[in-house]
Amino acid sequence: MNLPLKNKKHKVLLVEDEEHLREGLIFSFMRENYDVCSCSTVKKAISLIKSDDFDLVILDLMLSDGDGSDVLLFIRGQNKKTPVIILSAKNSSQDKIKGLSAGVDDYLTKPFVLEELLLRMKNLLRRSFDEPEEKDLFEFSRNKIYLREGRCVTAKGEIFLTEIESKLLAYFISNPGRIIDRSELLSEVWGVGASIRTRTVDIFVSRFRKYFEEDAKLPLHFKGHRGQGYSFHP
Repeated sequence: MNLPLKNKKHKVLLVEDEEHLREGLIFSFMRENYDVCSCSTVKKAISLIKSDDFDLVILDLMLSDGDGSDVLLFIRGQNKKTPVIILSAKNSSQDKIKGLSAGVDDYLTKPFVLEELLLRMKNLLRRSFDEPEEKDLFEFSRNKIYLREGRCVTAKGEIFLTEIESKLLAYFISNPGRIIDRSELLSEVWGVGASIRTRTVDIFVSRFRKYFEEDAKLPLHFKGHRGQGYSFHP
């Protein structure tokens, strides 16, 4: 079963002591749907890595309190396979060889093109988590969902989803088995604040049950949880 992963948030640690660059990268990473944590020193980076698990580390080498390669050595010394991309003004072949020998996954010299960095991040994460390219077809029970078209072949016939229905279904598919509260769905799918009270989510889930469940009154796939929200079970 191949799930669409565009809504999955990867946790990224950015270690960069140049304030303007750091702030710009944080903004760019968040816009790409990454969960970003940042710091500017070797000491703080090691502390964060000790206390949390990151999916990717973006690491400057020349930090105010020491050499960023010490952070890389710490990560590998802990037998962590976390992918690491070095961003550095050090651009000699010797510097790159030293970084690669220490276990860095990629090395990008400053100045760099943001789009190239984002692409390298995406490729590393895909390889690290064995993520397939987003697939068009998703199947569960007797339903076939063609995600790009919004076309569904069900036991009750062919259905074409609206754009919002497609977004909501994709979000459920990306979070199988997890109870998702209404406020999260309103924020992530409709883009409205969590404080807004509405039965919109309930209405759409009711539609999905009619579309995809054998018995809409006894749902097996779109389950409600009183006072909590909904969960999807393929």
